[in-house]
Amino acid sequence: MKKVMQHIRSYGIILVIVTMINIVYNFPDYSSGRTDWITELVMIFIMTSIGFIGFKGLNHFFLQHVLNWNTRTEKSFLVFILVSACFGALLVFIFMKLQVAIFHTPQPSIDAYIKNMIYSALLFLLFTLGATFGKFINHWKQGIEAAANVEQLLARSQLESLKNQVNPHFLFNALNTLTSLIREDEDQAVSFVGQLSRILRYALSQETNDTVLVQTELKIADAYMKICQQRFKQKLVFEVTISDMVMQQYILSHSILMLLENALKHNEISRQRPLVILMYDKEGYLFVENNYQPRQSAAPSNGIGLSNITGRYRLLTHLPVLISSDEASWRVGIPVMNTRNTSDLLPDKKATTW
Repeated sequence: MKKVMQHIRSYGIILVIVTMINIVYNFPDYSSGRTDWITELVMIFIMTSIGFIGFKGLNHFFLQHVLNWNTRTEKSFLVFILVSACFGALLVFIFMKLQVAIFHTPQPSIDAYIKNMIYSALLFLLFTLGATFGKFINHWKQGIEAAANVEQLLARSQLESLKNQVNPHFLFNALNTLTSLIREDEDQAVSFVGQLSRILRYALSQETNDTVLVQTELKIADAYMKICQQRFKQKLVFEVTISDMVMQQYILSHSILMLLENALKHNEISRQRPLVILMYDKEGYLFVENNYQPRQSAAPSNGIGLSNITGRYRLLTHLPVLISSDEASWRVGIPVMNTRNTSDLLPDKKATTW
């Protein structure tokens, strides 16, 4: 019943608008007696009624069954208003013919046909715009939101793919270290297994998290470096200077671990040339810096290290990863964030040089 009343109200509004436009448009003819206003108003009523029903039919047929508003919103909108305008022009042409046949009015001239058809087409165009513009805007917004959701899902899928590369790579290197320790010192190997167990538990607990507190990951980074220092002794130095405020902020999970692993993998570590790794914060970034002494025989690389970190940050935030080096040192800065909710951060820039 409510829907019927809405249709009746819409019809009444359209009938009043069309009648008022017609009276204003043809007032000179009505006042001079050249046009029978009663006949004209009856024809307006009949034409508006059939036009309203026809428009509802077009609306139902085209909007529901022919036009694809979900994927081709703009095209559907343009096609529908064009069809409606053509329908209005055709309708007034037919009524002008019927007016001559039924009421025996004088045959209109070609100019009168064209003028009235244009007038009717514009009226239908106006009503069509009013009736479908809201629908067009809604579908257009839905299309934008759907595209954004697809992009977000794709980014999430790519992120998970990158994250899944971390654990196997780290575990492979850790097992190689453990193999060496078992041969050299069984006690250190036992301690190593305990630390490794802690790191793997962390990896499992963070499996579904994109971000983690700096202090949480730093504890695991400390465990990781203790494992490494069991092997390298004084040949490896690890120093941390991070403010309490940054400790309570967030970074992407496993990012510190990967930077440490990258430094150990690609630099010479010896008694003559010890590796010094510094970790500190500066201007919203957490930096991992080491003295630059690349190995003579480069370790095999599958390209996961820095590309993984920059790839993950690129998917989740506009803040770039900062990478710089000189003859003495190599440093990488990763953004720290005030919240762990990365859905509000925009994918935008790639890693840049600092």
